[in-house]
Amino acid sequence: MDGLSLPAGQIQAIGYGAADPDLGPAPYDPARARALLAEAGLADGFRLVFAGPTDRYANDDKVQQAIAQYWERIGVRVQVEALPSSVYFPRLAQRTFPAAIAGWGAWAPEPATPVAALLLTEDRARGWGAANRSGCSNPLLDALCPRIVTTLDAAERKGLWQQAMRIAMADAPILPIHHQVSVWATRRGLAYEARADGYTLAMSLRPAP
Repeated sequence: MDGLSLPAGQIQAIGYGAADPDLGPAPYDPARARALLAEAGLADGFRLVFAGPTDRYANDDKVQQAIAQYWERIGVRVQVEALPSSVYFPRLAQRTFPAAIAGWGAWAPEPATPVAALLLTEDRARGWGAANRSGCSNPLLDALCPRIVTTLDAAERKGLWQQAMRIAMADAPILPIHHQVSVWATRRGLAYEARADGYTLAMSLRPAP
């Protein structure tokens, strides 16, 4: 990514929104990974289809290949399926892939939307789990999130979001890989206010101070 990426250990990047500053990326430990596979009765590894888009995220196909190579190092034999977005995302929605890459914009300082979509138990009436591809379900998380969004004190709500993220990441229903870093360039005399959502808006451009 040429430095335009931050390793991820949770949905939001550390320093932004309600991210837990103590919840960093998992350390690189292939020996421990192989030991866990052996403990699970998979000492010889296993085969895995790993899908991703070729035209949606920055370097998406290269990121997919890099992840696959790390899996191969611990004995997971990966069949990479890199597909155009027009083919990939409809199949992803149908849960046809055992492992797949997806992204989520971080436009809000609180992660209510991605948590509800990605991590809560699927419940159409409540609008939960719309993108919960793994089918994960944690009653503790399901009970905590409605409490968070009705908590008025900002500091208390932030602490509850961090608690929710610790619960979710301990289950590992998704594996955050990295946060893309957006880049803007202007001519001399102008300044652009960077946005977490990556959008470029005319009203964010100002004369340089």
